[in-house]
Amino acid sequence: MRNLLGYYLDACDFEYDRDVRPRLDFKKELDELTLGQVINCFRTFNTQLSQRSRTRIAKLKSLKGDLFGGSLDRKLAAITTTRKRLQHYNAPVLKDKTRDLLITIYEILKEPMFNLL
Repeated sequence: MRNLLGYYLDACDFEYDRDVRPRLDFKKELDELTLGQVINCFRTFNTQLSQRSRTRIAKLKSLKGDLFGGSLDRKLAAITTTRKRLQHYNAPVLKDKTRDLLITIYEILKEPMFNLL
């Protein structure tokens, strides 16, 4: 997700140090951000990244709606929540939660934002 954020920032002419870090008050470098911080970046810059992606990234010229839409946002939030919970469960629960996590990741990879992969 960090690499994908870096790709979109670069492709859309955003600079992490100039545009993202001051607005979100991040102390960390891009490659040190947590999943939650990366999601926050996509949420914050969704409109600008969506608009610029349509004009600058050939595979996304036909993108309808936002790059980081509600469905993707909810799925990534679910992954963040599940990842936190996985640290505190026993083996049978861990197996079920891991299955749910992998299914959600599979669904996320179908989102337009990941068309570049």
